[in-house]
Amino acid sequence: MLAACEAPAPAPPRPAPATAASGASLAGTQAAVYSLPRGSPSARLLMRGVLQPGDQFVVNALDDALGCKAPRRVGSGTAQRQPDAAHLAAGVLTTLDFVVIKSQRQQCLVRWSFTPVAGRSYALQGSSSATGCGAALIDVTLPDQLRPADGALRRNMGSEVCLPLSRSAPPPRSPLEGGQSDGDAVLNPGATTADLEGLIRP
Repeated sequence: MLAACEAPAPAPPRPAPATAASGASLAGTQAAVYSLPRGSPSARLLMRGVLQPGDQFVVNALDDALGCKAPRRVGSGTAQRQPDAAHLAAGVLTTLDFVVIKSQRQQCLVRWSFTPVAGRSYALQGSSSATGCGAALIDVTLPDQLRPADGALRRNMGSEVCLPLSRSAPPPRSPLEGGQSDGDAVLNPGATTADLEGLIRP
C-alpha cells in the first residue's frame, strides 16, 4: 500500500468508516516543528497521502510517546503535494500520528508507535474516504521487499485514542491489508478553523 521513491507504489490501504470521537483533541493543534536531536542516530521517514478532494494531512511525532502527548509536526501535505522526507531519532520509542483534515473541518487520526532502527527507511502512508481514514507504517529500506515496520503497534482503536502498549495491535501481515480493516479510525467532527491553524503550511 506504500509508495517509496525508489519503487512503484503498491495499492493504497482501504479507507473504512470512522467512529465519532468524544471531545478528544486528536491532531495536536498548534504543533511545533519536529527536529532531530543533535548527534542522534536517525532513520528516514517518507510521508504519503492518497486523499479525497479537499482533504489535507499532517504527520506528527509525539514527545510523550507512551502518553500520546506533545505533538511536533514532521510533515504535511495534500494529494497533490507530498512532504519531503524527514529523519526520526533512532533507537527510541516513537509515536507517529497520521491526521487527515477534511474539508468539512473534521479530523481523522491513525496512531502508530515503533522504535526506528538507525539507517533504515520507513514510510507512513494514509488514505481518506468520505467518512474515515486509514494509514500503515512500512519498512521500505529494500524497495522490492516492503514489509510492516518491526515492532509497530496501533495505539488508537475505536474511541480509545492512546492504548497502552500491552493492549495495542501489531500491523497486518501484509502491507496490502493495511489501514482500517475494522473501521476504527477516529473522526472528530468538532474540529474548528482555530484547531487547524498551523497544521498545514501554505
